[in-house]
Amino acid sequence: MAIPAYSTKGTVGGVNGDACAGTWGCSPQCPSTVAAGDILIAVIYATCFAGTVDSASAASGWTALKSVGIGGQRGVATFYKVADGTEDSTTPTFTGGFSASGISGNGNIYLYTGSGTGGVVPASGTTNSGSSTSATMSNVTTTATNSLAVCIVVTAASIADATGEAGGDWTKAATTDNISSVKVANQTAGMASVGSITGGTATLSPTSNWWTLSFEIKEAVAAGIPNKAVGGNFAVKRANFF
Repeated sequence: MAIPAYSTKGTVGGVNGDACAGTWGCSPQCPSTVAAGDILIAVIYATCFAGTVDSASAASGWTALKSVGIGGQRGVATFYKVADGTEDSTTPTFTGGFSASGISGNGNIYLYTGSGTGGVVPASGTTNSGSSTSATMSNVTTTATNSLAVCIVVTAASIADATGEAGGDWTKAATTDNISSVKVANQTAGMASVGSITGGTATLSPTSNWWTLSFEIKEAVAAGIPNKAVGGNFAVKRANFF
């Protein structure tokens, strides 16, 4: 099998809020071609004009991955789905609550191939946030061989490849994605052996608020060998030893 890899992205969706109800929603569009077994990662950024972003919830069929800053004025939430192949150009709606006169932000969906039944391991990663000229990468400790470590970097500044990390090599998997209010960089590291990628920073220009969220995507699980032969007889029988 092979280490999973970043493939493509969808179309940006805006965060829209109902100040009376204190709720918000964001509906980014999935990529136009999604195959069964692809991994979809949604990244949603939200900011309040005054008050706090109180919660972020998964769209139907999606699972919460990592979040940072929720409960404060600005927050980032990520979600994932193992695709079943029906997601082409669909627009899942991620929702949440806020306490303010208004809320804004954006989100997008990113597609990774080569995992499928391997899946995503949220607990393998960590989060960081701050305001400076460099974003601290979030560590990943993988649980299986041939996994892909992923660190999502979100900020309003330009984002460079990370440097100074140990145990792997963070590299931007694609050009930084401008989702209007902020930029998103998918930084990845192929991990052929079980282990940890730690430390490192991504230079930002200019000084900006930043958030990093990391996780593991495991390689596809190999299909099992069928145990039946033609005619309904088992292909493999227990041998008798004398």
